[in-house]
Amino acid sequence: MDERFWLFYNGHFNDWYDCMGNKCISIISYVGGVQMIQFESLYREVFDVIVMKKQDLINQGVKQVREADIWQYFIEKKWQYVQTEDLHVYQIVSDLFSLTPEQFILYKKQQKDKAMTMLVALEH
Repeated sequence: MDERFWLFYNGHFNDWYDCMGNKCISIISYVGGVQMIQFESLYREVFDVIVMKKQDLINQGVKQVREADIWQYFIEKKWQYVQTEDLHVYQIVSDLFSLTPEQFILYKKQQKDKAMTMLVALEH
């Protein structure tokens, strides 16, 4: 596996973490755990392209972009009903290059709103 990153499952709520060296960030919460297992090998194959897309989004003014957020966008929005064997690297690269800042910002806002809704529901 590439030394730059690795994934692990912590055993609670299907949380997956993306780790670079000793710094880990949560990339998939309990909802997307199964999807991440299916897409993990593709994630590793196109990681360098994801890094380029991250830099592209930053250059276009998007703040707080993580590689894992970009990947999760596609798992939830674009490839939700796609089997990994039907998805090819060239399609993933094309999808990554076609992602606009507006699409990504809207997705992040929706994720934040969904998290707030869940938090409010838990409090009541």
